[in-house]
Parts: sequence; structure tokens; C-alpha cells
Amino acid sequence: EVLGFSQSAFALLRDLIAQRAGVHYGDDKRDLLTDKLSELVAAHGMTSFLDYYYLLRYDADADRHWGELMDRLAVPETYFWRQPEQILALARGIAPRHFERDPTRPLRIWSAACCSGEEPLSIAIALAEQGLLGRRPIEIVASDASTALLERARRGIYQERSFRGLPAGLRQKYFTPAGTGWRIAAAVHEQVRWV
Repeated sequence: EVLGFSQSAFALLRDLIAQRAGVHYGDDKRDLLTDKLSELVAAHGMTSFLDYYYLLRYDADADRHWGELMDRLAVPETYFWRQPEQILALARGIAPRHFERDPTRPLRIWSAACCSGEEPLSIAIALAEQGLLGRRPIEIVASDASTALLERARRGIYQERSFRGLPAGLRQKYFTPAGTGWRIAAAVHEQVRWV
């Protein structure tokens, strides 16, 4: 038993999380899932992970409990220009070829598990640098299971840690100081639909 997390309770919760959220925790991640769930179990006055399973499964307020869980399971580790090769391949290759074939057909981009928004905003910046954003029909949709992270993305204010991969010139061009952080330019931020 790992901190009172029986194998059967682990399997039930793991499978429920995989079914509902699409996130799978293998047997080697049992300790990680225990760490992420322990505070939630205790916060609800429960002494059993099986009781928490029933709360998620059958409680009248299950949607709220799922929201808390998704915030807990989220991995808030991202930064601007995290995978520049992919971002630039989209902006310099894929997008121009898409519009060569049909300049009126929208380019639809979905940033799933967008965390606090650095990935879809990096894509928007790269498209702006290529002269495409705002001039071509581009739809960028960003989603995350964590409502707390999506709310941070909607605010559009970022701290120093988010800029470790972004070239200084792009930071100066697309961000302005905002208190202790930096605000993304509205013209870029408004191009992303946060869902």
C-alpha cells in the first residue's frame, strides 16, 4: 500500500481519470498520483481514496470536484518559444502553403493542453512575424483541462520564467511591462480563443 492508496482504489481512480480526462497514470506513476490526490482527499475530510473515487463518480457536485482535480493534475511548465523549430515550421512553411492553395480557407490551429497560454501565443507571434496574423483567416483555439491555468492565459500577463526561450527582440516588440510581469500585446492576445 502506498500511503493507504490500495491497488484497487488506484486502478479505479486511474481508469476514471483516463476515461474522463484522457490522462493515463501507469503503475510506475502511482506515487505521483498519490501526491497529487492526497491533499484533495484530506481537504474533503476523507480518509480513503476509494471515498474520493465515489465523490468524483457520484456526487451531485462532481463537476466542481473534477475542476479541482484538473487544476491539481495540470503541469504548469511551459514558456514562450519552447519548441521553436515546430513553431517556425508552422509559420514559415505550413501556413504559407495553406494560403497558396486557398487564401480564403481558414487555417485552424488547436493548442490542446495549452497550460497558461505560452504555446498558442508563440504561434500567434510567429504568424504575426510572417505577416499572416490579422491578414489571413487564422483561427487559434487554446484549451486546457485546468480552469485555473486557462484563467491565467486569459489575463495575458507573464513572469520572467516564461521568457527564457523567447528572443529579446520579440519580447520587446510584443510585450509591455505590467506590474511585476509583462502583458502580451492585445493585437496578438485577441487572436487566440481561450476555451
